[in-house]
Amino acid sequence: RAKLNNVVVMDGATIGPNTVLQQSVVGVNANIGGNCNLKDCQVGPGAVVPSGTKTTEKGEAFHV
Repeated sequence: RAKLNNVVVMDGATIGPNTVLQQSVVGVNANIGGNCNLKDCQVGPGAVVPSGTKTTEKGEAFHV
């Protein structure tokens, strides 16, 4: 039930339910929890984004 718009998802990445991703890149083996709302961000390889996370700044980055 995730919604992706203009997103690149690398191998092994997982995206939780009810998550909205827009104009973002999700790195190899990254894990994005459920109910997230991420826009214009980069999720680095192996990074874990907790459930319920919402981006507040354009170009925000999540790393290990």
